[in-house]
Amino acid sequence: MANSAGMCTTFKQEILVATHNLTATTPHTLRMALFLVAGTISPATATYTGPAMSGELVSANYPNATSNNVTNANSPNTSGTSAIWTPSAAMNWTSIVYTSLDCSFLYNSSAGNKGIAAFTFAAQTSAGGNFTLTMPPHAVGTALLQIT
Repeated sequence: MANSAGMCTTFKQEILVATHNLTATTPHTLRMALFLVAGTISPATATYTGPAMSGELVSANYPNATSNNVTNANSPNTSGTSAIWTPSAAMNWTSIVYTSLDCSFLYNSSAGNKGIAAFTFAAQTSAGGNFTLTMPPHAVGTALLQIT
């Protein structure tokens, strides 16, 4: 099974019982992990279980996702009938080696590493360069997380 994108099914239920706090004023700590094409991350992934997860990147300058906190200065908001949220800064990893990297996994480390969403992109390869995930505009139609 390959990585596939989407909001985690468990996250959809957990937002209804107030498990996650994505506000900018008192946010939970959110983190991002990187996965290779050989990974099996999907909307069915409920929890980040650590660097031993199948397909997670292994590189000298990427010890695990716990060092990659998501910058959150945007609170969730609404526009029309949609609710949206996007991190306020790009995610950066420096001097990492990777082959066939194609997925990132957003999770809430303040709530037992519960999964939020998986994001896929065209496979990337580097022999020791920087990797940046640029965040989309915090607006309906472009937000990283969108509930319509």
